[in-house]
Amino acid sequence: LGVWRGQLQNGVTLLVQPDTSVPVVSMRAVWLGGLRFEDQKTNGIHNLMAELLTKGIEEGPTAMELAHEVDSLAGTLEGFTGRNSFGVRGEFLARNFEHGFSLFSDCIIRPAFAQDELDRERKLILEEIRNKEDNPSGLAFDLFGRALYKHHPYRLDTLGSAESVAAFTREDLFRVYRERFSPDRMVLSVVGDVDPERVAELVEDAFNDLPRGRPSTAPKALPPE
Repeated sequence: LGVWRGQLQNGVTLLVQPDTSVPVVSMRAVWLGGLRFEDQKTNGIHNLMAELLTKGIEEGPTAMELAHEVDSLAGTLEGFTGRNSFGVRGEFLARNFEHGFSLFSDCIIRPAFAQDELDRERKLILEEIRNKEDNPSGLAFDLFGRALYKHHPYRLDTLGSAESVAAFTREDLFRVYRERFSPDRMVLSVVGDVDPERVAELVEDAFNDLPRGRPSTAPKALPPE
């Protein structure tokens, strides 16, 4: 079967690839963001935000409760970020897809950004930044980026710097989340043992009441280097 593509009434661009060869479903929700949208002061904020998107739901399960629930479904659920995008990905058994999608969409719609989880994740990222000093290949890559780009955000590390990561607050995370997130800016792909029409119904229902059409937050124009 080919890829089913649709622009739903709630603005979401949905891509569905049915595949009944294995009873598993994989999902990715992606927005523009990441390193390209950062500067020296905000470096690393998309990475931190992505890590926290699946660490607890507002007025819902905590990070630990959510992890246990995902494990009970034999699934995975995590955020990710890169140079030009960030998002959430999940994978569940086909028989648990609807339950898994409910958790997946709740993480996107109602992230808690709990202070204790922020403090915990910040420590982990700062430790990862420190550990890069012991990785010659990683250091070479970072040096190359700083030599190649003098002003472009690609000269920065997606993890951020120790100074920038240490300074981020919950308010900073919510601000960037509100700037980036809107259903009409989201591309959602679903691949696996699913019915495209049922997936479209679930996605329409989950994101139907959310505000959309927020002003564009295109990255700052930069001169070529």
